Amino acid sequence: MENSLSVMSKDYSKLADQKDYKLIDGKFSVEEAKDVLSALFRNKIKFHQQQRLSIYEREGRDTTSTKKRIAELKEEREKVREMLNAIENEDVIIEINGKVEIKVLK
Repeated sequence: MENSLSVMSKDYSKLADQKDYKLIDGKFSVEEAKDVLSALFRNKIKFHQQQRLSIYEREGRDTTSTKKRIAELKEEREKVREMLNAIENEDVIIEINGKVEIKVLK
């Protein structure tokens, strides 16, 4: 029995060049929105930190661009926190829509 990855690689020519997937699509309380968005930022920052360490340890390459991306993510995370904290006591619903766009580059 073949796994889906080997089947996909064999059928590469049948894949669409671009596909969108819903990552987040919902309405949340302010607290729920904080949790969802914090988890996304935390995981993305962690990914870049691990990638940066791996590149540096394995290859000794410059990781300035990864370091810059981590700083950008932290700045954006802080802006989101400030916005949600400002409306924390309001009776509001937060709608979050986020998609992941995947492109197959040749």
